[in-house]
Amino acid sequence: MRYPGPERRVADRRQAPIVEVRPTYAYVDAGAMVHNLRTVQTAVGPRCRVLAVVKADGYGHGAIEAARTFVDAGAWGCAVSLVEEGVELRQAEIRAPVLVLGGVHPGSEDVIVHRSLTPVVWAREHLQLLSAAVRRSGRRRCRFI
Repeated sequence: MRYPGPERRVADRRQAPIVEVRPTYAYVDAGAMVHNLRTVQTAVGPRCRVLAVVKADGYGHGAIEAARTFVDAGAWGCAVSLVEEGVELRQAEIRAPVLVLGGVHPGSEDVIVHRSLTPVVWAREHLQLLSAAVRRSGRRRCRFI
């Protein structure tokens, strides 16, 4: 069957309307990112660390590229939502601290310890999971916030 085109669909209210798709693109200016980071660093002063949030694939603009840009420009580290996002940064050889805002979900603790991610902890269970993972790994510690 031939695609009937949007004009027929709009007239036929029984079917969902078609969303017109237009070509769009985003130009990510690394120089502007560095400028913004340095502006924040100046505003907060030398006693504060700046953490670049690159969750959701850098808000759709590329987490790895954004993380490299921010870390190379002096960001203390990067923040992500999920352990998987942190693993992606580690696989891309991002060595700066990576804060996992989504916490420690059962089953993620060994990956967190192995990949040297820094999870946000808000429950005793998180500490218990991390403690057991550290013992299993043979490492001495796991950083958390």
